[in-house]
This record gives sequence, structure tokens and C-alpha cells, in this order.
Amino acid sequence: MSVTLRLAMPVLTLLLSGLFLFSAPAAHAQSGDTVSPELAAAAHRGQTAFQTQDWKAAVKAYEEVTKLAPKTGIGWFRLGYARHALGDIEAALVAHRKATEFQQFKGIANYNVGCALALLGRVEEAFVALNASVDAGFRDTNQLASDTDLAALRPLPAYAALAKRMKSGAPAAGPSTGPSTGPSTVSPYRQFDFWLGTWDVVDRNGKPVGTNVITSKQNGFIIHEAWTSASGGKGESTNFFDPRDRQWHQVWVDSTGGVVRYQGTFKNGGMQFRGDSVIASGVAEQARSSFTALPDGRVRQFIEHSKDAGKTWYVYFDGYYAKRAKTPAAPKKPASDL
Repeated sequence: MSVTLRLAMPVLTLLLSGLFLFSAPAAHAQSGDTVSPELAAAAHRGQTAFQTQDWKAAVKAYEEVTKLAPKTGIGWFRLGYARHALGDIEAALVAHRKATEFQQFKGIANYNVGCALALLGRVEEAFVALNASVDAGFRDTNQLASDTDLAALRPLPAYAALAKRMKSGAPAAGPSTGPSTGPSTVSPYRQFDFWLGTWDVVDRNGKPVGTNVITSKQNGFIIHEAWTSASGGKGESTNFFDPRDRQWHQVWVDSTGGVVRYQGTFKNGGMQFRGDSVIASGVAEQARSSFTALPDGRVRQFIEHSKDAGKTWYVYFDGYYAKRAKTPAAPKKPASDL
């Protein structure tokens, strides 16, 4: 579904506050369940985990929420979302199906069911669920056209019929589906999108160390890096999610002939890689690297190397990325000046 969050974040925040964030024992969720301190605490942990993109913690929190308040749709919706973001598609499917039982999530959740089924290779069932999402009012044609989870369906005649139905249908009733907003709304293929952009990079002391241009290629299935250091050195990497091992892979080659091969996963709010770094002479070191989206919009890249097979590690690189501001276009001259 590209685990796309099918409600705009303000709507979700409102729903969450209306359902969970109460401290008085007499307060009630829309389901009629008394909001216990345990439920309020679990909901708070879930919200925090979403904000930090800690999907493992989000799953744990919303599993508790759905156990304490099984008639609360937002709990099931977010549980499916977090499981899907972790790549646990079978478990996500269970929660997605449960979310379809709640009217306010029926269109969105059926769409997510269809995406999960497509990833699992259950094509006919996927189209049934996707058509059910249209019946329930889901009309996000842009999402349908770009969603990587549905790549296997697009060559099929049933997909063209589905797209036509979605485009010609009446506008969806209820909350806005909203745009995709970054890694917190993505499938495994979109987990590294927070790195996209043109960045100025400094070290921990604020000294400029280089620039990095990160772009999306091949319909979003490759993330390409083009690095230029402050001293003029250059390097490039290709990054991709492999559906076979469900791991991210990075292959880096620089202008000195050095090669780095990484593999890893998105967890704990960032991309975590491990692998080997080999210089042109053939000398190799173990390497590990993390990319973390920071609350202020920056990204931190932290690299460590080991010369003794992982017994001890030293800091190889600690960079902070700030997105370069776009240069404003020159104002057009009025017709009288031409």
C-alpha cells in the first residue's frame, strides 16, 4: 500500500485524541470502552513510536491497544500500518482486515488489504479487496498509480478496469486521504525516501565536509547517491530493497577505487547497515552505518569501522545533512519593461 497513511495526519491526531488521550476514568472511547490508564499509556506509546518511526515499538503498543480496546478502529488501522512498514505482511493483513470492520476506515483499510495480498502473490483476492475499497469510497488514483506494492498487478487487464472505476467514481465521503508524507507513510520500498534531496553535510562541530545529491530512479526502486567531499573527492552508491531477502542493500564506489557493500533494515527510526569496506589496495574492514531522520528535518549518517573483526569500533564518519534551500526564481519583468 506503500504503507501509505490513508488519513491526513491532523485527522489521525484528532481521532487519536478523541479515542484515547484521556486521563479521567469516566472518559469513554467511541467504542464505549472505558479509557483506562493502561489504554491511555499504550496509545501514547504508539503515538510516540509513530512520530519516531519506531515500527517495532508501534506494533507492540498497538497490539496492547487492540487488546485493551478491540472495538477501536484506529488501533487496528495503525497496527496494520506498523506491521506493514516492518515488512511483516502476513501479520499486517490480519490487522488490515480487522480495520475494514470500522466504517471510517473501510475504504482505506480495504485498499491496504489489497496491497498486502498483492505482495503475497494472491492476485485475485487483491483485486477483490481493491474493488471493495472503491465501493467504500476510496478514490486516491495517484496512490493507485504510484504504489509499488501493486507493481505486479499493473500489467493485468483487471488493473485497468480498477483504475477506470476509481477515476470515474464519485468523490470519497469522509476524511481526506491526504498525501504521502515521508517514511512514516511508506512500504519497505519507500523506507529510505527520507534521504532524498540535495544536502549540505557538516561534521558534529558544524564544519562543512561535503554535499550529497540523493535521487530516486527506476520508478522509485533505486535510490542513487552522488557525493562530493569538501576536498573534491567523489563517490556514488546504489541503494535498493530486495524483495527476496527483504533487506536493503547499498553498493558504494568512490573515486579512489574504494568499495563498500552493505545490507540492512529500517528499524529504530532509521536505516541500519552492516557490511565491509575495501580500499583499492584490497585492505578490508568491517563497517556499519546508520541513517536517522532527525526531528528538525536533518539526517544524521554515522559510520563506524572495525579493524579486528568487530571486537572494537572507531568512528569513521559522523555527518549531519541539512537540505539545501531552493534558489528562488528571478522575478519576471512586467510587460512594460520588455
